[in-house]
Amino acid sequence: MSTVKVEVQLSAEDLLKAIEQLSQVDLEQFVSQVLALQARRKAVNLPPVEAEISDNPG
Repeated sequence: MSTVKVEVQLSAEDLLKAIEQLSQVDLEQFVSQVLALQARRKAVNLPPVEAEISDNPG
């Protein structure tokens, strides 16, 4: 995977332009990581009952 060090503030549009430069493989890995981040953030905000259900499906 490509390595990029960024120490700037980017708008969402500028970030997307940077992401467009990734190869297909790197883009797929990046998307997987973003989806995992989103899932972790959503899990933190689940009410206790829903969190328990998502930990023990079926």
